[in-house]
Amino acid sequence: MLQESLLSDLFLLKCTHDISSALIVIKKRIKKSKDQEKAEVMTKVQKMAGWGNIPRGAAPKDPNLEAVAPAKKTNLTFYVHDYLTGQDTSAVTVAGKDGHATSVLHFGTLVAVDDPVTEGPDPKSKEIGRAQGMYINSQLDGKGLHLVFSVIFTDGEYKGSTLEIQGADIFAMKEREFSVVSGTGYFRFVKGYGIMTTEMLDIPNLRGILKLDITVKHY
Repeated sequence: MLQESLLSDLFLLKCTHDISSALIVIKKRIKKSKDQEKAEVMTKVQKMAGWGNIPRGAAPKDPNLEAVAPAKKTNLTFYVHDYLTGQDTSAVTVAGKDGHATSVLHFGTLVAVDDPVTEGPDPKSKEIGRAQGMYINSQLDGKGLHLVFSVIFTDGEYKGSTLEIQGADIFAMKEREFSVVSGTGYFRFVKGYGIMTTEMLDIPNLRGILKLDITVKHY
């Protein structure tokens, strides 16, 4: 198309006495033709990239992002039974200043746990999982723990799923907030927090029942 236009323009230049005007016309046609060719190339590129129907100023949508479902919010309440003594012992001291004899109330004591997780505060209420992991007395005055454990659901709505718990348990605080840092199964990509309160505490026998109220967002 550009070549045909140039031939007609050259004929016009040959036949006219107004050479300057003819040159201006030729330059305009060349510019217009080049702009048109650029536009055609851009249209082809956009169609190849799948952007052909995108309104001006709109960003192209990533189909992978469109496939991601909105986050779900889930609230859970359950009870963890932590017993360091008795026939139903579920936690043992594994290291400390005085070895296995070190009290959990002393700084530096490390305890491994496999605590029952139940629907209610009664030890005989339905068991829905286990809290498996460890905690260490991490305060110099012995009045606080650092918790790291998995809540493994073995029954109920979330059977086969897990939550990963981490945070501080300061004895003097009525409510202790902790982090939910990860999860599996129903709780993949989970993030959230929880509030821990003491339902029962028997200090002489080192037995306690903890209530965990958890709020998480996940996909």
